[in-house]
Amino acid sequence: MLEPSLCTKSIGRVELLVVDDQQAQLKSLQQLLHISGFTSVVLASGGEEAIRKLQNSTPQLILLDLQMPGTNGLNVLEFHHQAGLDSEIIVISGETSFPWVKEAMRLGAYDFICKPYKPEELLTTIAKALDRFEEKQKSQQEQKNINYLAYYDSLTNLPNRQLFKDRVQQALVHAQRNERKFALLFMDLDSFKAINDSHGHLIGDRVLQLVATRISACLRAEDTLSRYGGDEFALLLPDVTGQHGVTTVVKKILKEVRKPFHINGHELDLRLSIGIAIYPTTGTDLDMLLQNADIAMYHVKSHRKDNYCCYSDAIFRDHKNTNISA
Repeated sequence: MLEPSLCTKSIGRVELLVVDDQQAQLKSLQQLLHISGFTSVVLASGGEEAIRKLQNSTPQLILLDLQMPGTNGLNVLEFHHQAGLDSEIIVISGETSFPWVKEAMRLGAYDFICKPYKPEELLTTIAKALDRFEEKQKSQQEQKNINYLAYYDSLTNLPNRQLFKDRVQQALVHAQRNERKFALLFMDLDSFKAINDSHGHLIGDRVLQLVATRISACLRAEDTLSRYGGDEFALLLPDVTGQHGVTTVVKKILKEVRKPFHINGHELDLRLSIGIAIYPTTGTDLDMLLQNADIAMYHVKSHRKDNYCCYSDAIFRDHKNTNISA
């Protein structure tokens, strides 16, 4: 009869690895596990074989003997620990000396069961070990979600402002060390507010997702596109040769965004204003590059929209005069 807590689990999907140099013990454990509902049970007749199998896949649970010729159970535990694997490990062994048991627990064994074992005791321990495995997986996933939200935009799945600045800082260090150039671009959707006001925020959100997809399709794997905030995107182009290579990418982006967007029966036309700053000619640190790309973008928005320009001293003077007159 199955242990009650095991009945509530999808135990058919649980993968187990049973490691023992005694074939009779392997077969006995396999039979007990199959009767209890575990269908994915892999056998290893020694520590060396177990390590080979762990190099290819990671089971949720390992039932491990300690005393085996050659590569013993402690060696398997050491490999598992150093590889950072997530399996829960139950030691089933006739070796009960304190140093062996202590070392097994130090290396991450969940529990220790002496041979000959009682089937009910083993099944109860398995149930508890799988409970802990599930809790650890849940906790790890929650931490991943927290980390993701800290560095990525939940709407577009693009890096957010914080991660973008980190990437720019890395590019800056690389460029300084290797005497390379990189470009930083600010991109703002023209008249996006009118779309939100006319069609609602759900369509506005979909527009942002599609814009992100279209821009991303124009980029290299090493480029970083970020949703910087609202309807503003930022783009890092590392290792560029100069302005010509940057404007080639920018023209592709403008061409893609100019294509009509078809959303929920609506055909929408969008345009981008893009400002460009290039290290080191138009900025030598993070703040200066961000500021100069922003100034260049607003120069486009205030003069012609649906276009791009690179930051220059003339643009700065125009921006300064505009602010004074305003």
